[in-house]
Amino acid sequence: MSLTKIISNHPENFLFIIDSKKLRSFLGIFNFTVSGDPEFPVPYIIDEHRYKLKDNYKIELKSIYDGFERHIFYISDLESIIRNGDIKFCERKQL
Repeated sequence: MSLTKIISNHPENFLFIIDSKKLRSFLGIFNFTVSGDPEFPVPYIIDEHRYKLKDNYKIELKSIYDGFERHIFYISDLESIIRNGDIKFCERKQL
């Protein structure tokens, strides 16, 4: 599977469902997660501000909800994680 070929025309139409922990804040400056906190299936979208899909190098995912961390993956690593079933990948119209 070539992830970039699948999503390159309309990256805004795809979601990645990642089990994530809610961020906690300390003094409104530092954000962190706690290992004992529960994880929730959270939808993420592609953010191309730092890494462009056409470069086929890295991909940054941001939650559609506030309060969850961003994830950055090498594209090949993300493809493997999706194949293993640890991250779900779908089109928005399938939801």
